[in-house]
Amino acid sequence: MKQSDVIRWYSRQDIALAIAQSAENKEVAVLLNKGGFGKRPQILQFPADVKEFARRGTTSFHISVENFSDPLKLSPETTEGQLKELREGWDLIIDIDCPWFDYSVKTAQLIIEYLKSHGVNSIGLKFSGNKGWHISVPHEAFPEKILRGKYVVAKSFPILLERFLTKLKNELNDYLNDSNPQYYEQDFNALLKKTEKSREEITVDGKIDYLKLMDIDLAMASPRHLIRSPYSLHEKSGLASIVIEPEELSSFKKEFAKLENVKETKYFFKRDQAEVGEAKKLFAGITVAEIEEQETRTFKRSYEHIKLELNEDLFPPCMKKIHNGLEDGRKRALLALINFYKNFDMDWAELEDKVYEWNKKNSPPLKKGYIRSQLIWHSRQGKTIPPPNCKEYYIGLGVCSPDSTCKKIKNPLTYVSVKVGKPKKKKSSTQS
Repeated sequence: MKQSDVIRWYSRQDIALAIAQSAENKEVAVLLNKGGFGKRPQILQFPADVKEFARRGTTSFHISVENFSDPLKLSPETTEGQLKELREGWDLIIDIDCPWFDYSVKTAQLIIEYLKSHGVNSIGLKFSGNKGWHISVPHEAFPEKILRGKYVVAKSFPILLERFLTKLKNELNDYLNDSNPQYYEQDFNALLKKTEKSREEITVDGKIDYLKLMDIDLAMASPRHLIRSPYSLHEKSGLASIVIEPEELSSFKKEFAKLENVKETKYFFKRDQAEVGEAKKLFAGITVAEIEEQETRTFKRSYEHIKLELNEDLFPPCMKKIHNGLEDGRKRALLALINFYKNFDMDWAELEDKVYEWNKKNSPPLKKGYIRSQLIWHSRQGKTIPPPNCKEYYIGLGVCSPDSTCKKIKNPLTYVSVKVGKPKKKKSSTQS
């Protein structure tokens, strides 16, 4: 895309207004034409802000799942406790990403029917701009509390969203196997031909694992997770992430999202249509025990911890770029680097030397006092965890340059494990 076309698009008053409205009370991140995200957090208060960002080189806008009282108070050092204080609520967003666009449409239709069957009417739907769909239910549709008042829904992110998405995936998988096995294809061989997969790849215990076809992203249930804003452009396709009505889904064509074909805007978050408590049934079946178990884990995945031998030649591309020093995003990079190094067979003094050596390559270096405080904090943590997962985190740092191995993994540490043939991480019982 030419930046002149991008500026022209975001200069449309209706487009700028739609983006600004969708970003109300949300953290905003912008993707730049030079690659990588701009500084986080950002906010959009007025349509003119959208136009100004475009003039400065922004190609797309991304908004948080969560709603905050003051997004500008967020930082890489914000603790979960501070996040909870700033978080005023969260919107239910279901991210569908299928390699096969017709299956993606079918999955979106299935989920919309699921939501309607649970009494939800304030359903928003938008094309992602490439292959997928985003479905929304605004937080205004949630009950204030669940489980006899034990949990305040607005303050139960990301645990409650993770439990719902896991429940949704499992229930849809069961429905497709038990009641509607021909939903995607009338014939199983046609399914194999379309997906170019073997029977063994998509079946478990003789049943089709439909979760391999309808990828519903659990990463949505992560603090400060972002989605592409309604009417933001998609860099690869050049299409807009347009909002449509659910009943228009069956007749949708990608050409509708070409810039010259977008004649009007619609609300993605149906806040005015929502009735308090209409989404209550979505949380039925989620138990106190499940939530407490998830709280105890605090989303730290269970890893079979095996110390890796330090070999910088086997580092993934993102860690190699971080290792060479950065100009922007140095604090976020430090977090990733320390957790990455902690998984290698080195004593703490060697790790500290590595970090200080890395800091000398930054331009400008972080203050030694800040480095020291972070090292002290990490040294006191009893559990070794991996660095943040891939996707937005390293794209935001401007260091994501995936190679063929990156396509097989979701975490930089797994990249090294794959290269040396070590066991991969062991999934916890809550992962799908």
